[in-house]
Amino acid sequence: MDSRREDTKYHKCELHGERDDVVTSFIDAGIFINTRRRLKRFMMISPSHPLTRFYIKSLCMFRREEQRHLIKYYYMIHPMSMFAFIYRVYMSFILALNYFVWPIVVPYTPRHAKSYLFINLYPSYIILITVSFFTGFPERKVHTIVLNPKSVTRAYLKSLFIIDVLCVMPRLVRYLTSKGVLLRDDLHVRTLRWVLPMFMYCRYNYFLETLNEVRLYTGFSTYLFLVLKSILNFVCFIVVLSTMVYRILREFSVYKDKTAGDFAASVVQVVMMVSHGRHTSELLSDKLISILLVLCGFVIHLLVLVYAMEIWYKFYSCENKQNTVYDAVDALIRYKALPVEKRKRIFLYLNFKYQRKYYKESTIVKITSEALRREILVRISRESTQRVILFNQLPETILEKLRASLSCEIYLPGDVIIKAGMLGRCMFFILAGTVVVKTPKGKEVCYLRDGAHFGEISLVVNVARVATVEAVTPCQVFRLNRRQFLTVVRHHPDLLKQIHAQALERYADTTTLHTDGSELTSSSELFEVTDPDVENRASK
Repeated sequence: MDSRREDTKYHKCELHGERDDVVTSFIDAGIFINTRRRLKRFMMISPSHPLTRFYIKSLCMFRREEQRHLIKYYYMIHPMSMFAFIYRVYMSFILALNYFVWPIVVPYTPRHAKSYLFINLYPSYIILITVSFFTGFPERKVHTIVLNPKSVTRAYLKSLFIIDVLCVMPRLVRYLTSKGVLLRDDLHVRTLRWVLPMFMYCRYNYFLETLNEVRLYTGFSTYLFLVLKSILNFVCFIVVLSTMVYRILREFSVYKDKTAGDFAASVVQVVMMVSHGRHTSELLSDKLISILLVLCGFVIHLLVLVYAMEIWYKFYSCENKQNTVYDAVDALIRYKALPVEKRKRIFLYLNFKYQRKYYKESTIVKITSEALRREILVRISRESTQRVILFNQLPETILEKLRASLSCEIYLPGDVIIKAGMLGRCMFFILAGTVVVKTPKGKEVCYLRDGAHFGEISLVVNVARVATVEAVTPCQVFRLNRRQFLTVVRHHPDLLKQIHAQALERYADTTTLHTDGSELTSSSELFEVTDPDVENRASK
């Protein structure tokens, strides 16, 4: 039986024993054992990572991910570890220096001081290349986490590896120039020295994704973040244009006396369509660049409009719908004069069900076919129903009908799902969440988690419940009623008799009582834990 200690913010565990620590099981000998454990936890999936809650829905899934990481991919870095998050923040800071500081500072920095100013930039890229080969990534299309070394290496080589190598090349060009291998005044060398750093902007999406993770971690406003992202995009676009114009036109003698600031001011004026710039000439290249900048300015104006409409749409669509629902619920609570604790439970239910993304379930039901809804329900519940011992004799066609008869319910921490002494008329499958099994006196017996089931004997035997099951965390469960079960299997009387006999036999085994008739001595059979990890340990 899985009876590990389970403390949450909703529940204080009463069972004895320590909570399982998978790292302790894997690192149990050697020197600096505590340091090695902390370092390993630092590189494993963390509940504090802002993306963990989008890929890991329950404690059971979290533990399985920890075990998968340690057993199969021990030397990989989990993409949702705090190490990966902190390193992304650090690397984004380095990228911000490249995007917004390097193009402005370099033209005004003496030649001998540039190496000292950006001494940490290129080593950071070398470390980034190395770390990328050992860090997994989330596969958004299938909503999984990839840790396989071959898959990680293949994905990195196909995406950003060449870009990252090119970002390190300016340091090599500078070194070869200082040693006299390359001529400083050569046109091709000068072109390489400003073109190669521009490849750093290929990592700009990585920079924005990290900012979004920081927003999720800190709880920063979504709309303020969109405004900030729009400003950063505009500034980055202006910096890239100014740098390119400055480096190209500096090759003409007529612009030798112009500074980088003059070029930046001219670019901004032309792009914003307020003037032709601070200086003009009769050169064809100057006219062509002015035309291109005007076209770029037109594109920028469109992008600003698109960003403004995106912010407007998000504010008055998704958020407005959610706020409308929450405001209506809040108004009802105030009208009914419900206590604060009841208000918290109501909003906890809404947050657990909708995951901060409100949807109208009735609309979804209308636009999807009954067959599709049944197929989805059957697929979700397939694994749970296969573990019920009483269902072993049922053919797959009957199991499919039983799965289609399931109904979904949500319970909050403290809700009693079944109560000892009450007549049982249904069974439950845990889709997500944790429940605690208690004796009639309230003593905790065990915990059931994702994939577990309980109450199956009540489907065929008219008996009272022998234990109480209470939700520890917000739980999503499937319910199968006795009437629905009998309706499906009534055409197979032989199977029904076998199931009835098995249920009576199991009920006789699981209701052994103490002399006072109040304490359970065996609940592991009635309340089966179907966690694969527990089954694996039992088989060993």
